[in-house]
Amino acid sequence: MRPQSRARTDKPREPAIPTTSSTDRIDALTGLRGVAAFAVFCFHAWLLAASPQPAPGVPVLGPALEWAMRIGWSGVDVFFTLSAFLLALPYARAAARGEPAPSWRPYLRRRAVRILPAYWVQLALLLLAALAGFQWGRSIPEWPGLAAALAHVPLLFDAWPRVAPLLPHWWTLPVEFAFYLMLPVLAHAFAPRRWPWLLGLVACAWGWRGWWLLHPRADFAHLAWIDHLPGRIDQFAIGMLAAWTLARMQSRGGTVAPRRADALLLVSAVVFLAMPALFLLDGRPAVTQSMSLHPVVLAWHGLASIPVAAMLVACAAGAPLAARVLASRPLLWLGEASYSLYLWHLTVIAWVVWQSGGHVERDAFWPYFSACLLLSLGLAALSWRFVERPAQAWAKRR
Repeated sequence: MRPQSRARTDKPREPAIPTTSSTDRIDALTGLRGVAAFAVFCFHAWLLAASPQPAPGVPVLGPALEWAMRIGWSGVDVFFTLSAFLLALPYARAAARGEPAPSWRPYLRRRAVRILPAYWVQLALLLLAALAGFQWGRSIPEWPGLAAALAHVPLLFDAWPRVAPLLPHWWTLPVEFAFYLMLPVLAHAFAPRRWPWLLGLVACAWGWRGWWLLHPRADFAHLAWIDHLPGRIDQFAIGMLAAWTLARMQSRGGTVAPRRADALLLVSAVVFLAMPALFLLDGRPAVTQSMSLHPVVLAWHGLASIPVAAMLVACAAGAPLAARVLASRPLLWLGEASYSLYLWHLTVIAWVVWQSGGHVERDAFWPYFSACLLLSLGLAALSWRFVERPAQAWAKRR
């Protein structure tokens, strides 16, 4: 049979423009994001229940559960490093291949759509409830005043002069969004021989934190700036360095053997979970977030990002363990709804505590925990389905 000739009607192809699209999605990292959100939920649920021992009298399980809930705040460190890694990866790959950098306009549009709509909906509901006079314990904050309410719209709380966020855990939102704005500029460090610039950002973060702690007039308003950029830029810089390492390896055809990737994932996870114990070097009896001039405590967030970055590289390199566990359907769903879960969980926990009379009995901890989790997941699912998902679909159409 002779091959049939066909007329060439194809139009000349336009040059491809690299973008930060969802084609670079790594399922295991989506699941890891869900785990981090769940860790933050566990910490707040445990904290607002007056820090009980989850399983009193059980030799191994009790201390292990208490440790896991006590260090749940470190999920934020995973968020920051993970965001930097994923968002910088397209820029790092383009630089490693000698291609143009991704366009910054669609990137910023997607970032704004990712953060703002779900936050604005929650902000509007809380402000309307405060104006209507609802007082359900600490689940509905008091009306902050018109100026403070308007400052919340563009994420200008914890700025100067300081406006306290309506919900305490919202402090991470302006930190994340500020990095989103800075990333297209910071990505110039991916040019040849420029990557050490990112190490300078690590030093800048540690110097910033030390300077504010030594400030002679340091009050709570001043200390609120410690965890803002550039106070946490070290974690974002380390995430970017991990993305650059992976992109360079892939551009040269390098791979990581499955067993080595699994070993890297396990070892880095164990190191990260044990790292909060370094706070004990400062003489503190409990593992908690601390503001101290002790070198280890001062640099803890940056140091913690190193094992997190190793986990990210292992997952992105195709660790089989990550594919089986972190990329499982439950964790994938949790990762998709993790942002809405993060937004709403503290309001739900405060409401359940208020319904419990302002105090959670030790024997009632697990029913209380289960109620908080189910309600938080329900609100997160609604927010994802009716706010986040339509907003992201609109951004993709654009």
